This record gives sequence, C-alpha cells and structure tokens, in this order.
Amino acid sequence: MPADSKQDKTIEEVTKLADDVISSLGLLLVSVNILQQGKRKVLNITIHRKGSRVSLDDCENVSRRLEAALDERANSEEGPIIPEAFVLDVESPGIDRTLKKESEYRIFQGETIELRMKEQIAKVEGLPHTMKATLIGLKDDVVSVRNPSSIVEQSKSSKGKGKSAKAVQTTLKEELSIPLSSLYSVRLYPDLSLIASKDEVDAETVDEADEADDADEADE
Repeated sequence: MPADSKQDKTIEEVTKLADDVISSLGLLLVSVNILQQGKRKVLNITIHRKGSRVSLDDCENVSRRLEAALDERANSEEGPIIPEAFVLDVESPGIDRTLKKESEYRIFQGETIELRMKEQIAKVEGLPHTMKATLIGLKDDVVSVRNPSSIVEQSKSSKGKGKSAKAVQTTLKEELSIPLSSLYSVRLYPDLSLIASKDEVDAETVDEADEADDADEADE
C-alpha cells in the first residue's frame, strides 16, 4: 500500500475513535493530522467547544481519554492503529484559524469570522474589502454570513507602529452570500477579549511526556 494511502487510512481510523471520545466530552473534533517533527511522529488533534473557548482542562481530558482508547485498541485483536511510537498533541483551533475544509464551515457555524474579499471584486460589488460577520455556512462553494460589518485599518498612536484593525458597522445587507472564488481568505475573527482566563489556551498543545520519551528511546 502506498505511504499516502496508508496514512489516509490511519487518519480515518483515528478520526472515528477520536470523534467518539471528543463528542462524549461535549466537544467537536476539528482535525486529525499525523506529522513528522524530526525523529518524532506526532498525532495532532484539534478540538473546538461550540460558543466558547477550549480550556487547558479540555485538552488534558481529551488527551487522557484518547490515549486510553488508543491503548485499548492496541491491546485488542485488531492491534494498534499507529504501530510506531508517537507523541499525542491536543490543541485548540487558535483565535484566527483559517477555514479551508468544508467540514470546518460546519463546525464553526454561528462563530464570528473575518472575510477578506479580492479587492477588485469588492469594488465591483460595492462591498468592503474586509468584513466581520457571523458564519451561517458553506454550500456549493458559497459562504453565507449574517450581520456583516466592515473592518477598517486605523493607525496606532505615535508610540506604536503599523496599523490596528477595528470593526465599524456600515450599511450592509443583513445577510450576504459570497463565492469562495471572490475571497482571499476566511478565518475566525480574533476576539482578544476572550483570552483573559488563565486556563484558556490558544494554539497551546498538551504533550504526552511519557510517549515523547518512548519515541526517543525507540529511535535510539
């Protein structure tokens, strides 16, 4: 079996197992990736909590339960899904994750997103180049949003450098539908006010130290 096909099958099996574990904790599975970082193989799991932020406890709970489920599978007649030593990382989507897969538009329905339109198309359509809006969904490669507002770049104070983004309400339709082909990017809107709590994490991973040690020993 080609390496790519073998990895696709592995990811598919891990996804089924991880989805059961994660959904039982009231969370959503965003993605499963297998990465090679130097000598270490890394199983990267990204999770999301609807209407809230992923906490450090969420990552730890998922990591602990998924590790147990993978161990149980490894000790069964079916054998391990990933036979090699690996490090398990569980993380949040990050505050400004770019949406690429169709499944991500479903997972992040109702979340606030930032849309960057291609400048020439924005001019023709009479729309802002950059907008903040609530995601309705994606269908037939068309993004639907509600309550859009323009985001304008404003200069910082004389002590600061560069520009800062600020959302400003303008007269736009209550709902908009924009083809993906008209957009440079769609990402989660980075609401920095949500990062106040100590136990909230953003793009921080929970590494399984024991598994990392095992991976190092296996490579020696």
